[in-house]
Amino acid sequence: MTQKGYKLKGDYPDGVAIFGGEYAIVYDCKNTENFSPTANDIRALKTYVEDEEKIHKDKSLFGVFIAKSFGKIASNFFYFPVDALLYLLYRKLEMGSNSVYYHL
Repeated sequence: MTQKGYKLKGDYPDGVAIFGGEYAIVYDCKNTENFSPTANDIRALKTYVEDEEKIHKDKSLFGVFIAKSFGKIASNFFYFPVDALLYLLYRKLEMGSNSVYYHL
């Protein structure tokens, strides 16, 4: 996982998480309730994914918005509410550091 966002000058996603060498998510976090991405948000995330594809040519990348909750949802992005991510973290900690697969 690489955190970018405010740590780098320029327009970058909040971070990139690579899973198992094949897949990665390019994520953009929003600190808001009922987040509904605007056209500018969607364009920015698409640009972030395109830029990361130039770096990670051997991976399938997916754009992800992360927020407290979501309002109107477009069908071409993944959405992760923070409580779902916390649950995944809980399960990972419960299963231990040697676990590879997650069963929800």
